[in-house]
Amino acid sequence: TTTQINGKMSISNLEHVFNDTFGTRISTSKLAEKLKSSGSWNKIVTDSKRVHRYRRCHELPERNRRSCAKQTGI
Repeated sequence: TTTQINGKMSISNLEHVFNDTFGTRISTSKLAEKLKSSGSWNKIVTDSKRVHRYRRCHELPERNRRSCAKQTGI
């Protein structure tokens, strides 16, 4: 399948498009981490609720991040 990307999208839609395009299984939390660290988040993602949840989980000690991400759906 060919997916055309126009404008911003939610992180969950981006995950689907990315994984479909490249045949990978990258999680939303990993994509969010990479987009935030590169400064691309605001240019690509529209999902502000996930931004807040991602930031809250990301500020936790590393051992707690994964369970926080699973509980909040990021």
